[in-house]
Amino acid sequence: LKTRILKFYDDGNMEAIPSILEEILKRKLAGKNDESLLDQLPSNVRREDLEGGEDSD
Repeated sequence: LKTRILKFYDDGNMEAIPSILEEILKRKLAGKNDESLLDQLPSNVRREDLEGGEDSD
């Protein structure tokens, strides 16, 4: 999941979105903590940066 998120964020790979969402859903259903994933991501990809970003549309 981390690799998919980084490819999407770094390369703008829109085709990665369905697999990212599927993996997030699997983690939710398995009861895994989202914070553990966020801790693994580089700081420029973490939630607080994404929430403050501009919409490119």
